[in-house]
Amino acid sequence: MFAKAKKKSMMHAAIWSVCLLVLAAVMLFATGFGVFKLLGGPKNIHRMTADEMPGAYVEADLDWLVDYYAYTKRNSKTVEREYIFGTDRNIFMGVACRGDVMEKAQDLMEECQAYIDGETDRITKNFVVTGTIVEMDAESKRFFKDYFRDVDTSGIDLLNGYYLQVNWLGNMHQDATWMLTIGALACIIIALFMFIRAAMGSGQKKLLAYCAKSENPEATRERLEQFWQETPVIGKLRMNEEWMIYEEGAKQKLLETPHIIWAYQSTTQHRTNGIKTGKTYALMLCDDQGKTTALGASEKEVQEMLAYMDEHFPHIVLGYKQELDHLYRSDRARFRQLRQEAPAPAAVSAPVAEPAAPTEDTIDRDMFD
Repeated sequence: MFAKAKKKSMMHAAIWSVCLLVLAAVMLFATGFGVFKLLGGPKNIHRMTADEMPGAYVEADLDWLVDYYAYTKRNSKTVEREYIFGTDRNIFMGVACRGDVMEKAQDLMEECQAYIDGETDRITKNFVVTGTIVEMDAESKRFFKDYFRDVDTSGIDLLNGYYLQVNWLGNMHQDATWMLTIGALACIIIALFMFIRAAMGSGQKKLLAYCAKSENPEATRERLEQFWQETPVIGKLRMNEEWMIYEEGAKQKLLETPHIIWAYQSTTQHRTNGIKTGKTYALMLCDDQGKTTALGASEKEVQEMLAYMDEHFPHIVLGYKQELDHLYRSDRARFRQLRQEAPAPAAVSAPVAEPAAPTEDTIDRDMFD
């Protein structure tokens, strides 16, 4: 049993682990694997050829800006400008600046124009930026091309279709890249943690602890092995006169059948804005210590489990009534005697709880019939 249960737990964990790893890969792909560009540090843009630039993470000393070819406005406010920038190798390209960087670039551009007009004899507002050279959008490509349409470009290279996005790391702003990278790393860690725990038998931990607490742990383990092999699954449960075992995710959990004294179906009616959107069902198992276990299942599965209990476990009271609920909470010793004294109560549903707000769920508790 334990080997098969462990294998099943590992399969369950593997499915979730693969999903998390795929999600991590998608997040890293969305960033253009930007964080890996940090490993070698930014390249000096002034030492690069045009062929080396697309997709590169670079550092640029902006010391000469004389014009821009495009800008972006939102709510009548300029949020981005794309300036003309030339490297030491006479490669001219766009450089897209936002926020504080855009303000610095604008100050530098005005100083460069003043230098050209003879109003100043030196450039003092140069500054260094880092970013990624990425492909322009369609509009930027058109504006960049139009800017150089009537310009003599002999002796220079134009990096058509690409620009330096300042503060970008990969395919997006560095802040977004770091957020997605951290998210991807968290997914990878959780995936590995889930699978390793399953491989180490964490799903069977409670079963093993139950065996260890018994008078004869080895004998109990052997009987559990036999129980698992010989007992079919009814709905969501393996059950006999001694135990009930169900699976919750990658874990197997055990209940002692003699201590279960009440079972009934719980029906949750979901509503959104007052409109019914569906129902979910659960088998409620209540023990003689006041603990209730909810086992989610389909309505058919719940009825199958209740029918099996009705036939095989005469000590379990079946069905829901408010009187039963009150007695269970106040006098469980008296509650145990009900099935011995009288037949199971007739099918009566508990009152439907009214939601506190239109978006909350209501709950119907239906009787086994």
